[in-house]
Amino acid sequence: MSDSDSLLESLPPARRLALAYAPAAARLPLLAFLALDVRLAGIVRNSHEPMLAQLSAWAEINSGSRNLDGLKAVAGQIADAFSALPGELRLREPAPVTEVDSAGRTIEIAYGQNLHLRVRPDAPLQLLFTGHMDTVFAADHPFQSLSWL
Repeated sequence: MSDSDSLLESLPPARRLALAYAPAAARLPLLAFLALDVRLAGIVRNSHEPMLAQLSAWAEINSGSRNLDGLKAVAGQIADAFSALPGELRLREPAPVTEVDSAGRTIEIAYGQNLHLRVRPDAPLQLLFTGHMDTVFAADHPFQSLSWL
């Protein structure tokens, strides 16, 4: 059995299908990439990495953009985790946002709070890190829990 055959055998069916549709010149490099991806996913899945466990727990909270209860829950979890850092941590109300509905009316849209952490505000170099907390689908969407691919 060749090296490429053993790599191909290590791929799940969906990745084998993707490989089959790749241009011929790209198949060998794509095979190596997909096999590495499968191997790394297995290492991550089988490790007990605290950061991964924390992110997985956050991803399990339904925090769709319009799910204010879910956004409040995930904001609290993230604020708790970031409270170990030095500096000033606050949850702030977002700026008002409006949209035009299908009848042409302007309506206000509610969003969850924004988490602000300010560390060393007098430092000569200032960095801004941004992210978002609405990482899970709406409350009525079929996707409601994290699963490993």
